[in-house]
Amino acid sequence: MKKLKHRMAQAAEEYLKELQPVPLHMKRESQVPKYLNLVNKGGGSQGLERALGHLLRIMAKAQVFDFQCFLLMDGLGTIISAVITPGMQDESDVSKKAVVLAVQLYRNACTLCPQIARHALLGNSVVGLFDALFQSLQLPEEKSPQHPVELSTELMLACTVALSPSYTKKHTHPNVLERLPDLISYAVITGLIEILSRRCMKIRESIENHQSVVLSLLATLGFITRFIDVCPPGPTDPTRFLSAAKSTELFGSIAMLYATVVPIGECIPPRTISLAAATFNLLVSMAVLDLATFQEVMSSEAISLKFLDVVTILLKYCGNKCTAAKNSETQAVIIDLIATIGFFCANNKQNQDLLTSEQCSIIIKNLTKLPEHLNVVVYPCLVTITFQNQEARNVISRDFNLDFLDEYSKSEKAKKNHLVALLKDKT
Repeated sequence: MKKLKHRMAQAAEEYLKELQPVPLHMKRESQVPKYLNLVNKGGGSQGLERALGHLLRIMAKAQVFDFQCFLLMDGLGTIISAVITPGMQDESDVSKKAVVLAVQLYRNACTLCPQIARHALLGNSVVGLFDALFQSLQLPEEKSPQHPVELSTELMLACTVALSPSYTKKHTHPNVLERLPDLISYAVITGLIEILSRRCMKIRESIENHQSVVLSLLATLGFITRFIDVCPPGPTDPTRFLSAAKSTELFGSIAMLYATVVPIGECIPPRTISLAAATFNLLVSMAVLDLATFQEVMSSEAISLKFLDVVTILLKYCGNKCTAAKNSETQAVIIDLIATIGFFCANNKQNQDLLTSEQCSIIIKNLTKLPEHLNVVVYPCLVTITFQNQEARNVISRDFNLDFLDEYSKSEKAKKNHLVALLKDKT
């Protein structure tokens, strides 16, 4: 851990040395230097909250010279060292409101400016966010009218934006991809991934009526999914992230979804649908990252049964809804759910047989009844279920004309499909 921290700090130091000083004309045009200096001094006579509020308003205007000043002055590093880190200490002089404003400023700056988001990683300030998040997850959350969103949720949202793959995977700075593995390792070794997963595991019942819990879980799932998106692929697992996925049974997501969906039954309310959408998005991302890890966890008896119970309920409910609204969140659930079934069965006879067994017949029936506009996801899924498995083909043929499937398998569309491309002949 010491070596990792040292390596990360050293890389950040080298990067920060390369930053140019703020040009004088920018200092004259922008108010950012003034308010960042105030933040550095504890807010001056007006206090931290006002200085941070001014910075939030300035950044919202999205002026290039303001972004440049914020970047070159390491604004993210300043708000971590001057506000967030000290604000997380016991009996701190920094108010909770100031910490929340600082986290919101961090998130907004990264959202509005890709260069600042990359700077979060390269300048290592995102580690300060990770540490603050780890602390906040171990404290009892204080809910108040002034802070309707929990601090841990605010922190997760900020971290998620800072790790956005649309920023990190663009080769605009040569060191971005080099730095990601250390950051992921840090999150695993410090226990952040585990404590995030535990939040999901703790759910034992429907949480539809608990808005703050739903929001927190959505932020948790989104943050973990972002880690999956930026994790380097490959079987060696240098970051230990895949091991964490296994030990937490894919971050507690299946257990959480089972606990929230199954008790409700066939009429799934909107917040639970949002949770399902986020969970299946995570599962698809995980399967794309490392199919072997995904299948190893999903194939365990306890997890696979929970998974199939959830699929049965959601497929029936969401399938009916999909005919009515083509662009709804319900459809997003269905698309990722079908993809997840496909990944579950890809090159895996045991899972193919399970899915085409009598106990899962309702899943197959509902899959084949989905509206035509979903064929683009249903066909690849059915191909993976039946691939080199005659028994599975026989089962599917009861509800579906396999000629359509065989024709699709030979098409250009099939060749370009990610799921179908995974299938390997065993001859």
